[in-house]
Amino acid sequence: QEFGVAVIGGDIVTAPLIVITVALTGRGPGSRRLLRRSSARVGEVIAITGHLGASAGGLRMLQEGLTLPAVAADQLRQAHLRPQPRLAEGQALVKAGVRAAIDLSDGLVADLAKLCQQSRVAARLWSWLLPIHPALVPTFGPEAVRLALEGGEDYELLFTTAQAAFLELTTELATPLTVIGEVVAGPPGEVVVLDEQGQPMVLGRGGWDHLAP
Repeated sequence: QEFGVAVIGGDIVTAPLIVITVALTGRGPGSRRLLRRSSARVGEVIAITGHLGASAGGLRMLQEGLTLPAVAADQLRQAHLRPQPRLAEGQALVKAGVRAAIDLSDGLVADLAKLCQQSRVAARLWSWLLPIHPALVPTFGPEAVRLALEGGEDYELLFTTAQAAFLELTTELATPLTVIGEVVAGPPGEVVVLDEQGQPMVLGRGGWDHLAP
């Protein structure tokens, strides 16, 4: 009801458990008014809406039975169980001329790599600029950075754009926007994350890979 979408139909299958499969189809208003993974350009900044890591922190909290202050616990729980899609923000990005974006479902590094692969560019991220959710650091300490980079299911919008367009967006949107890196020339899909000393961080998978063994 909130987003004007109807859920209709369904598959007929037999299984020992409940399986819900969702497919979304639609029609775009034209190529110049769509956010694509294939439109990032060298020299653009990489930016993010909102905060990172809250969903991953909420999952850890629920799985491990962690005790957090009430406000922080509620924020992380809601982030994991009831994420809110950034539809209004996505429309604002298109209006401001942004062409390249992806929502963060599998992890910041993993999803940025997908965008870079499709755009045939590379990316450099600055870890000290990540907008880590404030409820994470008191509980997870230095590990909060990993949760922000690899956790996933935040459903924030990661986008690339010219610096001037980014500054325009910051005056139009109430949602926090943060520049966290830049698009660079390099092997398509390569994402390098720099630590505070300017050295590349050693990462794991970078996020969830649905096809990994």
